Amino acid sequence: MIPAIIVDDVLADRYIVRRRLSKSGAFCPVGEAQDGQSFLSTYLPQPGRSSLPEGNAPCLLLVDINMPGLNGFEMIEEMGRRLRDIPAPNPLVVMMFTSSDNPEDKRRAAEQPLICRYLLKPMTDAAVAQILQDYTARGYAG
Repeated sequence: MIPAIIVDDVLADRYIVRRRLSKSGAFCPVGEAQDGQSFLSTYLPQPGRSSLPEGNAPCLLLVDINMPGLNGFEMIEEMGRRLRDIPAPNPLVVMMFTSSDNPEDKRRAAEQPLICRYLLKPMTDAAVAQILQDYTARGYAG
């Protein structure tokens, strides 16, 4: 099973994604964070610490772009800084999951080394299949 975290400020969007991932039978547990700051404080080490919080490292991270506080890009940049010197216990696959079809957002995501895919809402069964394909193509097993 592949642990996953959904970072999105819209409860209905998190619910749909959680249901689709759970329905596939490949993702468990499926955690949630309502914004970038709550994700960072719950799932990643605080600045100056040298380890991840026990049992909280996700394998799949689906991140919305437009959120209050830290947007998805800012959250991923901070995540990269915090993980720079820490060996991740699990492979980490990061995907933008957004309603933004803005070419500038797509370009920015393509330039971010941690982001491997740009998915548009709403989550579909085809998107879940694409996520699984991307995950296994990297040599990871669930």
